[in-house]
Amino acid sequence: MDALRRSSAAYALMVTGVMLLLLALFVDVRTTTTVALIDEVVSLGPAWFYEAWPFEEVLLVEEGKTYAVFNLTVYGPSEEGENVTLSFTATETSMPRRPFNLYVLDDADFLLWSLGKKYEPLYEAKGITECHVELSIKGIYVVEEHRELHIVVEEHEEGLKPCVKLEGELVYVFRNHDCTRVLSFDYILQEDIVSLHAWPYFESHEGVMHVEAEALGPGEFNLYVLESEEEAYDIVFTGPSPSAAYEARGVREVSADIPCRIYVQAPPFEPPFCTVSPGFIAIQNVSDEELEVRLSVSVSLATRNLIVNMALGLAGVTTLIVGLTIFLLARGKAAAK
Repeated sequence: MDALRRSSAAYALMVTGVMLLLLALFVDVRTTTTVALIDEVVSLGPAWFYEAWPFEEVLLVEEGKTYAVFNLTVYGPSEEGENVTLSFTATETSMPRRPFNLYVLDDADFLLWSLGKKYEPLYEAKGITECHVELSIKGIYVVEEHRELHIVVEEHEEGLKPCVKLEGELVYVFRNHDCTRVLSFDYILQEDIVSLHAWPYFESHEGVMHVEAEALGPGEFNLYVLESEEEAYDIVFTGPSPSAAYEARGVREVSADIPCRIYVQAPPFEPPFCTVSPGFIAIQNVSDEELEVRLSVSVSLATRNLIVNMALGLAGVTTLIVGLTIFLLARGKAAAK
């Protein structure tokens, strides 16, 4: 009877050991791990900077002529959003004042005007003694092109030669490349995800990227999460990529969860190295003042918990050995009788 009980216990232990070994081999116990990639305050320059070219000129219509001209060389905007503004005041200085006609013309229309043909002025006023002009040159000139603008003062009444003082400036508005900061998602994992190994390996995991951003002062920003470094730096010069994994424009704060893929590489005897796809974030100040943004980026992923599997395997082997030992001892005693 004792031999039967020992055999039953042995069978139970061996079955339990086999079950534990099967669990160790085929049950994937997952552990969710969160890794901080970025946690810093990002400083951004103003979105634009301004450069003014003042001018002052007196245009006197001389005897034998009907008009006088002041020429300005204007360089066209080279990027989207850039602009050039021409502003000036024209004041007739004679006593008593003499009326005049005023034109602002480009090269082609100045030639047409001087030939008495049909023209299209950028600005025109007739029979005045004083005026203020403000013109946006945006869209008139192409990249890296420059042309002459002509400010023309013409006598309004035959024989009355006006003397007109011009005071003004050309204001160039340029995109400030320091308004954008690009950061990449690389991380030395140490012991965050996997233990050190004595052999190289490569793993890929699906994960979630969590992005938190908040402006620390007055002003707004754009935020983009992108696949490549080229797309990130193109934002500085040509604008955002249409393939951005995530974007938020003109905001003061962002909180977003973005699907991502995490790649873990481990050289021999070194800490694992993590890269993320999409792997770049670009923050762009859209305000006229400097701006600081608190930025936090982390990734969460589920990885296999090898410790649990190893514990199950060890328990299974131990239980199997104990059961087998009891079975063999029972068989030995039964044979001795």
